[in-house]
Amino acid sequence: MKIIVDADACPTKSIIENAATKKNIQLIFVCDNSHEITSNYGKVIYVDKGNDNADYKVISMIEKDDLVITQDYGLASLALVKGAKILLNSGHIVDSNNIESYLNYRYISSKARQAKMRTKNMPKRNFQDDERFENSLTKLINEYK
Repeated sequence: MKIIVDADACPTKSIIENAATKKNIQLIFVCDNSHEITSNYGKVIYVDKGNDNADYKVISMIEKDDLVITQDYGLASLALVKGAKILLNSGHIVDSNNIESYLNYRYISSKARQAKMRTKNMPKRNFQDDERFENSLTKLINEYK
């Protein structure tokens, strides 16, 4: 098992790094070269800036039972097909039972934006979000170990 993070806009990098360090799990952050990410434990892979370049790199690295952390529902669906476990930055676990609802939400949101409809702003991240994420991350790591 390795943890692969779609790290361009990941608000949970420190939580992930702490968990991977404690359990001695290989950790890889993938981002485009317009971001600057540092890690004391994990490997950082930069890709050229471009539409979905980081996603393509993540997909190319996945092996069965890896853990992929992302907020991209499309990437999550592709990673599921490759046998990965998926954790969203919100702390929600994505699996074959709920991926369709996430993809439907993405489609409806896209259509609303195209129609210039006002979409709901995401609330600011808080302690409960980080706690939910950490609990889900620990659960997925412990299921593997």
